[in-house]
Amino acid sequence: MKIKKIINQSTKTLKLNRYFKYTLIPLFVFSVSLFIYYMVFTFKNRGLMDFSIAMAIGVGGILLLSYILSHVFDLIKLLPSSMLFYAVSSISMLSFIFTSSRTPRGNIVAVISIAIFLFALGNMIYGTFYRKQVHFLLKLGRHLLLIVSMIALVVLFVWPGREMNLEENAFNTYKTDLVISETDARYDVLTGIYGSEEYLKKFNALKGESSRTTSVSYFLNKWNKTREKYLGYNVYEVPLNAHYYVPDGDGPFPLVVLVHGNHEMSHDSEIGYGYLGNYLASRGYNVVSVDENFLNYSIYDSKLMGSSLGNENDARAFVLLKHVELLLDKSSDRSSVFYNKIDDENVALIGHSRGGEAVAIASFFNQIKYLPNDYRKTFNEGFRIKSVIAIAPTDRQYKPAGKEVTLTDVNYLLLHGAQDMDVTYMAGANQYDRIDFSDDSDYFKSAVYIYGANHGYFNQVWHKGDTAPLSGALHNTSQLIERQTQEAIASQLVFNFLEATLRNDDIYKEGFENLKAFVSLPENLYMSQYHESNDIKIVDYTEDNYLETGTLEGSRLSSSGLSKWSEGGSRLDGKYTNIYGAYLGWNSISESRYDITFDTLELDYDDMLYLTVSDDTKENNKLLDFKVRLTDEMDNESDLPISSYGMLQHQIEVNLPKLYMIEDINNRESVFQTFQLPLQSFVDKNPNLDVTHIKSISLVFENGNNNVIFLKDLGIRQVD
Repeated sequence: MKIKKIINQSTKTLKLNRYFKYTLIPLFVFSVSLFIYYMVFTFKNRGLMDFSIAMAIGVGGILLLSYILSHVFDLIKLLPSSMLFYAVSSISMLSFIFTSSRTPRGNIVAVISIAIFLFALGNMIYGTFYRKQVHFLLKLGRHLLLIVSMIALVVLFVWPGREMNLEENAFNTYKTDLVISETDARYDVLTGIYGSEEYLKKFNALKGESSRTTSVSYFLNKWNKTREKYLGYNVYEVPLNAHYYVPDGDGPFPLVVLVHGNHEMSHDSEIGYGYLGNYLASRGYNVVSVDENFLNYSIYDSKLMGSSLGNENDARAFVLLKHVELLLDKSSDRSSVFYNKIDDENVALIGHSRGGEAVAIASFFNQIKYLPNDYRKTFNEGFRIKSVIAIAPTDRQYKPAGKEVTLTDVNYLLLHGAQDMDVTYMAGANQYDRIDFSDDSDYFKSAVYIYGANHGYFNQVWHKGDTAPLSGALHNTSQLIERQTQEAIASQLVFNFLEATLRNDDIYKEGFENLKAFVSLPENLYMSQYHESNDIKIVDYTEDNYLETGTLEGSRLSSSGLSKWSEGGSRLDGKYTNIYGAYLGWNSISESRYDITFDTLELDYDDMLYLTVSDDTKENNKLLDFKVRLTDEMDNESDLPISSYGMLQHQIEVNLPKLYMIEDINNRESVFQTFQLPLQSFVDKNPNLDVTHIKSISLVFENGNNNVIFLKDLGIRQVD
């Protein structure tokens, strides 16, 4: 009887009325027949076992799944419509909260886990106090749901994530005789604000000065009345508000203007750089952290109204320049704290996140007269902006006339954290590559990759998880260095860069050639690039699409014994970039070479050979070493391993989401390092080598195990 009842119940699910019987059954029969034919055609040659498994999974699986879904649909029809109201609204609101695009699958797991946990908890409470007679299987099921969902919630919101797994640290192998210690504070710091009357009232505990307004109407097209009502001003009268940190001493001092990135509009992001402002001001710099929160997103505006400004980084840059203009005017105002304090010949811009892109755009605006996509917008600033510092910047959100921003003759420092969960790859490396220097200029650029650093710790009021608090809980924070450590790293590197570029202290410039010289930096892994204006580029792979030609006129490229030789874009966090180079692979014990030959290159014994390279080997956890060989006109050779400078860092494991195993992300990053080898060291290896007449440079590889490197550039650095 039970079997008959089960059969009747099963067939009942499959019964159709007359209309659907004559419309759906022909479709069903045709589809099943065609699908069976497809399975036979595809798998008949795979053998009886494979064919049987394929048929069972293919045909049987689809039919069984459809049957199960039909029962689920019947169950849903039995539920009261009020349940849909409560369930759908609750899940929708939870989904609205967990909207991190960095962990899309983790968001779904979080929402489902919360929903199941609360449902199972409520059901258990109900069963305990109101319905004590419950079937054993139902009781077991709800307890199991409660336990599983509770474990999921603990993992998502309590567990910090997987520990870092850095096999070896190449920075520990760097070698240098130069020692640069942290500079002590020399001045007391005067702090305060300037801005509109409303801004002064908001921070009435601080000493304040009035400022003026500017218009950003030319750069924005999505400014709405809701934003205007909240802010209290329109797009034509944007106030210039800022916090300042000024040395209490006789000036003039260099001017540093700092700008935050995108965050909740109602939060005061500009106050989050107090640590950096105080550090620099106490060592002789005027620092101003500007308020551009009015350009930021708003949860209300963006999520509910769908009216995010978007592509507003040109406006950020324009406002930044207006602050520079205002400050230079204040330096001649006897009533201002800036009176006679500003050295207008030495100006630097610092930006974080979108602000990091904005400072590059501001430098670009400062160098042009007409906006590329509209000649009616002109710029006549001409400020002496010597240095630009970008901290975890975005890139290519603003493209004038459809092209990326390029800069000429400006010092540039890029800082980026390996554990950045907002800008998840070193996007600023693209801008770094788009900075050129004219002949006979004196500029340099450096990019520093900081292991364990995230996005938010560069700003004291931003979140540990790099996004909104709840969705940020899905990020792996066990990899992070302490906030104070990250602030110390940023403060020292920024100060050292400013000393090198605004105060022209060459010792600090030499320090960026090998960061090991900065002995006060907290112990960590640092990977850096360094390039300067007097570099002679031999190869940088921007000249053409031919494998056999180099950048230097007359140079020729060839290989011997390599398992891989190709040119293309580099991969950062699995993303291809516009940074080009050569992929070189080797897989043998015997010698493999990559040769660069040219007409005689006349060098000096004091010059340096530099190369920028990254490890692109998959699943490699060992530091790499290879040799550079110089050959002169008389065929004298000298080999020097790059380990005489330092080892090449293997790809590092970066698990940004806690549930990295289910997310579609790349968790191994390949980052550039610049190696600098003195030509004199080659001579020390072989005194017969004549470096004044070099005819070839070779990269020599041995003991390969499917190793691949990406060579970004190679050249000669002339030492004055």
